[in-house]
Amino acid sequence: MKKNLVLVFLLISVFGFAQTNVSGAYFSNTNWSKAGSPYTVTGDVQVPAGVTLSIEPGVQINFSGDYQILVKGYLMANGTNALPIVLSSGTTTGKAMILFRSTNLSISQMSNLKFTGPKYALQLEDESEFNQSPKKLSGVLTVKNIILTNTAIQTKGYATTASLVLDSATISSTLIKGVYPLSESITLKNSTISHSTINSDSYNAGIIVENSAVNSSDFTLGCCGANFSILKSTVDNSTFSAYNNYYQVTIKDSKITNSPINLPQSDYGFRISNSVLSCNTGTYVLICKNLTMTSTEITGNTSGTGIELYGGKNTIHNSSIKNNSTAVKIDNNTTLSIDSTSFENNSIYTIQNLSASNISAKNNWWGTTDAAVIAAKIYDYYDDINYGIVDFSSNLASDFYTISLQIGLNGGLKENNVALGTGSTLSATKGTTKTFTIIPSTGYEIATLFYNGTDITSQIINNQYTTPAINANATLRVTFKKVLYKITVQTGSSGAMNLYYEYGATPYFDFTPSTGSKIQSVIYNTKNVTANLVGNVYTLPAITGDGLLIVNFVNSTTEITGVSGNQLKVYTTNNSKIIIEGTDKGEMVRLYNIYGKEIQAVQAPGEDLVLTVQQHAVYLVKTATKTFKVVL
Repeated sequence: MKKNLVLVFLLISVFGFAQTNVSGAYFSNTNWSKAGSPYTVTGDVQVPAGVTLSIEPGVQINFSGDYQILVKGYLMANGTNALPIVLSSGTTTGKAMILFRSTNLSISQMSNLKFTGPKYALQLEDESEFNQSPKKLSGVLTVKNIILTNTAIQTKGYATTASLVLDSATISSTLIKGVYPLSESITLKNSTISHSTINSDSYNAGIIVENSAVNSSDFTLGCCGANFSILKSTVDNSTFSAYNNYYQVTIKDSKITNSPINLPQSDYGFRISNSVLSCNTGTYVLICKNLTMTSTEITGNTSGTGIELYGGKNTIHNSSIKNNSTAVKIDNNTTLSIDSTSFENNSIYTIQNLSASNISAKNNWWGTTDAAVIAAKIYDYYDDINYGIVDFSSNLASDFYTISLQIGLNGGLKENNVALGTGSTLSATKGTTKTFTIIPSTGYEIATLFYNGTDITSQIINNQYTTPAINANATLRVTFKKVLYKITVQTGSSGAMNLYYEYGATPYFDFTPSTGSKIQSVIYNTKNVTANLVGNVYTLPAITGDGLLIVNFVNSTTEITGVSGNQLKVYTTNNSKIIIEGTDKGEMVRLYNIYGKEIQAVQAPGEDLVLTVQQHAVYLVKTATKTFKVVL
């Protein structure tokens, strides 16, 4: 037993994991391979203009101190679902792990990465008004399938044309910030964000949240053009606040729940369309100024204010405001025009006008056509002559009905060529019909359509549905699902296997050659992708249609150059092993990559020595007397 333990220890010592320390500038294209992983950053790494740093799938990068990877050239860091690239900072803070400066971002590629802080993950530029780079950052850096934990992403250029896009990100306990002043825009799309802060600082070009889900997070705004756009997204149990003025907000096709919005100085406009804002607790749903709201539902908790307007020019059209003590409160220096809107279950006031301006509130539904009942819930000049009059003449008739819309993610709905948002309501006159056009997003199709709780999916014709005559309030709910595509896998001439994957999937295939064989080629949709293999694994690009994957095998062959002694023999039997025969016991055998970097150093056991390597590469095997070149 003791002898076996010693043997195990020796094997671990000989075949232990590699580690590569990195620092300094690379003046030629450089590759960080999985074989050399983990990489420990022991000083700043610099990638000059015109130089590319490539990082293979599965590479682990650790930062031993306050160092960073500065990219003025290009970065190719593409992991896979199975082998992501992982960057960790331990307890180190300070510089961002990766900083891009003075380059065209569109050339770099980043996908399938994991960043763990507290060190900042990624930063665009490091400029200020009086300290600018001689060459401006440009292009769009799109980072796909990124996981951010306890870290930060920030843009810090000054009036560049660049921008940052995080696509399919999972973000937790992280700061997303466009730094003062005039920093680049950030787009978060198809992402999940939790317990994080999203900050558009003063003069920032803005932050866009699109087709994403946000919860337990804080949206904060600076001044002077700072802005948010929330598009086709959900926000839950979050906050909206500002520490300055002259900012702008857009909410479209989105659902905001239990996330009170307190942005009274939205001087550059607050635009809401086709959306739902609701709060179960608190004293308000929305506080803003310069509001433009269409086809939107505001729902309170019966004891607070739905909308409080702090000034500017405001319009509300074709919306619903319900379940508040006061539906709309109007403060000083405010104008408002509101029409085609439904007020329901607002206990004290539908409109409380505390400004000197007259308010136009024509053609709305107040739950009744009785003028006295309507007037009793309006506070204006007739209650205090310091305030303006609310004109509620020309009310909608009692045969006014609404259709409440619930639209699932990854698709849209139009009526009369006007886009509608989930949670919004559509007005309809008694006895009329409505025709809706259903528009799935790319890669999606209609899953279900329900009208008043009844599945009417089979009634859809050319992606359109027409309601029956509307004689009461109604509901319409549509959901979407990913399209399934067929991938045919062929490994010989006798047959094939069909597999089905959702749109956007990136499945991987691990090919296992028989003994004495190796992979000759891998063809995907007529394109030779053999060079994209990692080991024997091929990962498909995001699927957008049916595909054909063909793998061909051949008998193992090895090209060996150099002088071979009579007793020494070097060969391969498959794509990942090199066998050395004829070495003396204890003789040192060293393995190098084509660039001369030592990968392994092993003492020969006095019998066949087997070295495990990656395929599709060139290696140098050096014994005590000879050197061999092995091409896999």
